[in-house]
Amino acid sequence: MTLNNVTGAATTAFALSGANLEPVDISDPVVPIDLDTLIEDSFVTGSELLEYSFTVDPPAIGVLFEGFYADGAFGEESFFDPFYQIDDPGATNLVDTSFWESGPHILPATGTHQITVYSPDQSTGAVGFVLRSYDPGPAVTLTSDVLTVGTIAVTGEIDRFSVTITNLSALALSFSSGNGSLFWRLATSNENEAGQGFWYDDGFVYANQPGTYWFDVWDYSENTGDYSFTLSVTDLGAPSNLVLGVAASNSFSTVPGAHAYVAALTNGTVLYANLLSNDDFSYYWRLVSPSGSNVFEDFIWDLSPVFIRETGMHTLYVESQSEPGGYSFALEDVTPVPEPLTLGTATTGTFTAGQARLYEWTATTNQFLYINRISMSGSYAWELRSPTGLVFSETFFYANGPYAFETTGTYSLALYARDGGSGSVTFSIDELLVQPETPPVAIELNTNITATVTNAFWSNRYTFVLSTPNTLIFDRTSGSSSQFGWRLLDPSSNEVFDSSMFDRSPEFFAATGTYELAVYSRNASVPASYGFEIIAPSPPPPVETIFLDTTVTSTIAEPFQFRRYDIDLTEGQRVKARTIVGLRLDYTWTFYDPATNFLFGGSFEDESLFLAPTSGIYRLEVSGVGSETGMVEFIFLEVPPDPAPEPLLLDQVYSPMMYPELTYTYTLDVTQPVTIFFDELEGSNGTVYASHHLTDPASNSVFGPVSSNDRGPYTLTTSGAYTLRITGSDSGELTNYFFKVWNVPVNEPSPLAFGDTARAVLAIPGEVSVYTFEGEAGEAIYLESLFGWDHFTIRVVDPSGSVLGSVAANADLDAVTLVTGGVHRIELFYDGFASDPFDGTNSFRLWQVVESEPRTIAVGDVVNASLPSPRGTAVFTFDATAGMELFFDRQTAPSSNNGFTWELSSPASATVFSGDYTDTAGVAIVETGAYTLKVTGGFHANTRFFQFKIWPWQPLTRTITYGDAVSDYLSAPGLTNRYLFDASAGDSIVLDAVAGSGVQWRLIDPVATQLISSSGGNLSATGTLTGTYEIHVVQSFPGANHEQYRYAFQLDNGTLPLALPPVADLAATGVIAPPVVISTAALIEVTWTVTNTATNATAASGWTDRIYLSCGETVFGRGDEWYIDVPHAGGLAANAAYTATQAVALPPGFEGEFRVHVVADFANAEFESDE
Repeated sequence: MTLNNVTGAATTAFALSGANLEPVDISDPVVPIDLDTLIEDSFVTGSELLEYSFTVDPPAIGVLFEGFYADGAFGEESFFDPFYQIDDPGATNLVDTSFWESGPHILPATGTHQITVYSPDQSTGAVGFVLRSYDPGPAVTLTSDVLTVGTIAVTGEIDRFSVTITNLSALALSFSSGNGSLFWRLATSNENEAGQGFWYDDGFVYANQPGTYWFDVWDYSENTGDYSFTLSVTDLGAPSNLVLGVAASNSFSTVPGAHAYVAALTNGTVLYANLLSNDDFSYYWRLVSPSGSNVFEDFIWDLSPVFIRETGMHTLYVESQSEPGGYSFALEDVTPVPEPLTLGTATTGTFTAGQARLYEWTATTNQFLYINRISMSGSYAWELRSPTGLVFSETFFYANGPYAFETTGTYSLALYARDGGSGSVTFSIDELLVQPETPPVAIELNTNITATVTNAFWSNRYTFVLSTPNTLIFDRTSGSSSQFGWRLLDPSSNEVFDSSMFDRSPEFFAATGTYELAVYSRNASVPASYGFEIIAPSPPPPVETIFLDTTVTSTIAEPFQFRRYDIDLTEGQRVKARTIVGLRLDYTWTFYDPATNFLFGGSFEDESLFLAPTSGIYRLEVSGVGSETGMVEFIFLEVPPDPAPEPLLLDQVYSPMMYPELTYTYTLDVTQPVTIFFDELEGSNGTVYASHHLTDPASNSVFGPVSSNDRGPYTLTTSGAYTLRITGSDSGELTNYFFKVWNVPVNEPSPLAFGDTARAVLAIPGEVSVYTFEGEAGEAIYLESLFGWDHFTIRVVDPSGSVLGSVAANADLDAVTLVTGGVHRIELFYDGFASDPFDGTNSFRLWQVVESEPRTIAVGDVVNASLPSPRGTAVFTFDATAGMELFFDRQTAPSSNNGFTWELSSPASATVFSGDYTDTAGVAIVETGAYTLKVTGGFHANTRFFQFKIWPWQPLTRTITYGDAVSDYLSAPGLTNRYLFDASAGDSIVLDAVAGSGVQWRLIDPVATQLISSSGGNLSATGTLTGTYEIHVVQSFPGANHEQYRYAFQLDNGTLPLALPPVADLAATGVIAPPVVISTAALIEVTWTVTNTATNATAASGWTDRIYLSCGETVFGRGDEWYIDVPHAGGLAANAAYTATQAVALPPGFEGEFRVHVVADFANAEFESDE
């Protein structure tokens, strides 16, 4: 079938060409075809139409278009993309889509249909297709609110269902399952469509007349499979009447639900759909005209403008798919009243919500007008109308024009506040000067032209002569493409281009003669200047001969210059064109065969391997993009044939030379199971030059095809020949590729017990060290990494083969809970890449995560302990009495806690507190009895020891008077001791601080205002009120140290002498401990002497000495030390002494070399002379 430009009795059709329709004469008639028959045809010209007819008789309702092939003419393969359209017997278009969009398509009418295949881009080529029919059979009756299950069994199947409607109804569709390409349609029995959509388009369709409706389901992407959906039919009853400007309201008590309203509306009315209230923004509303078309459909929010285009009863539906609740709204008539407008004068319009305004003026023939938007707040739609109808409309108002008005009469501009918005607009409609006709200016090629446009939308015209066919480049040298456009006419006055004034790519002009170029202003921002040059490139340099496997250096010396090269190839030669120097977006290259057929081209980048189709001289053209100049390098490589297969020997290094897309084949004969590991050696680090693919004797893939990387281990169990293919990448370099396939030994498992340490030494990649242990269901284990590498993996496998947990061998494997009992495996293996150093030494320890037996402690004890295992739990019990308030003082812990937590449970097993292992204050005891405290370790915590103390939380309140001397202490961290005294306005209140390292004084007046504070120094203030004042004593730095704080002061009115009691001074000397290195669970004996070196006896009747073990020469109070407390009963006279001995049992996990320190009366129970 061909199309020819002939005269006489010819049919006229329209071929698509861009956005234009060009008439084409069709000499051939429409060809009748049979359904389900292969049709083959071709385009001789790109404007040709291939037209066919076919007949649809009941009961067929669907056709499936199967495009078998669409092969473009040589050189157009990648651009050929035909379309097809189907028209019904009344010439109504039903389908217009790509050749590869199959359908199926619903054909609502019987009779003769027409199908037309066309080429939108005017490409040519051959096509083949089959038009298949489909009869769905009898419809299946649907029941409302009942799940329906169906199956698309064959490609193109259409499943038909029916539903009977008795009154105005809303049909809510909800698909439960199915492919994303499912499509549905609801239509009356005479095929009037009520709605359609994809399977995920849940929502409502409306049946506005009684009768039987067809509900059709199909898959437009030729998929098959099951689907399910529910169709809920809601009888809407009689719709409610709406009055414009009057609010309406309703609510959804059940969902999905819908409400219907009707309003008599007149063509030309402009509405504002004003949402007054709603309980959910997922509600939806739509307004339907008397003819059934949607005036609007959207989520329920303010909508304006709403244009009414029909007179009659309109129906408004409000629906909720899933959310109950209420709403209210009003439809308001905002049809604008005309307002006069004066040309050339600024006009300001103010808009209330949803308002519209209409401006009118009289224009005369040939007036040239421009709409100039000066300022605007809000968002507006607009329409421009002439005496003969609509000229222009747009969603957003902006400066626009110019408009040449050819008719005298009344013109109008309407502005509409969008979606209920408000604001103001200032604009003017200006009359522009009409440009007088002037002759064009003759210019020369290769000459820079500069000029100015002085009036809005005026243009400058130029002519130039092309005496011989040539390539031209239109190069803008100055000015803006948003300000200017340019238009070129050829010698026959045909338009060549009309576009914004941007640089144009090189174009070949075959027609000789005088061309006319116009440069015009695109807006009213004048005067404005521009510059351009029409470049006729110099003749290209002579053609050069190049050779295979030889690097070519090409210099683009001038903008738009072409370099040409010839190369002699033999039919069947394998050639790879590769770039070496030059950016792909800066240069282009094109390659032609001896018959000038296009082979490849485009951006300057590597091309795929090709076989020379014929022997002869091939042509290559290289150029810069736009005005780009510079130097590029490239090479045409002759790729040798793939080498013959060779045997693969395990444990042998191979180093094939990798050409692009060249494949080396190796075969491995397997007679008994063998484990292998593919090792890309270090010499090929991270290369992308090769991919590898191993297949078994049945050609099933073992691994690959993948880019380079180590792979394995793989156990080959099937006997026969395995094939390994190593292929050079399309972009790879010419280089040797080094690899080895290892024969991996299978190691026997080694049994482990909890607490054992394992050391694995792997000799080759892919080798697996295996350890076994017995475990019980519910038991938790922890693998502690002692030494390892991140390119090795350690994992735990249960008896069924399931992996319970894995981690890099240089990290701990956190607690893993065993699912079943039995023998479990720990596997350690290499999991790295070629760039990793292969060092096969790794070590770990297997722990059982356990909870210790309860240990009895008491409030006030310093508790030293360690975890029974990593992630384990240490359990303590202590007695407490209802009414107590406690402070849980974390004194030492591993760095950053490492996830330590603690939890306190009451005697009734209720949780009192639970959280991170940090200081926890003010814990109220409401039940008398034994409490349980659990301390649990975190990740990486191992079994390191920790230390804490439980303090009684008992703040002190005492009454004192002027002259009293106070010696006291803070019994627990975070407490406030309060001293109350009476003072009068004008009193000079003085606190003389005698001792108080680490405490702070605060003076509070009778109305709870803090007058002054001091960190351990004196306080003085003048009383402002008469009444009861308070002195508060607190820690200077809460949390820094939680030992008891001693302090002393005297309260004065003015300055009074201090009368302090005599004090003692205790010192610990003569510490003796065994000079040994401490090991886990060691028992050592410490002896020391305490002397009262003062001249006064002690006042206290007892105190506590503390034994520290420290890593250093001093005791820092926290951190790297461990300690126990030893109580001493009785006082000590002046210069008297006592000697004590204490056996010290160290906790598990406490190892290393330490020094022993003893601190006498560490808690300062005795106030001493050096305090």
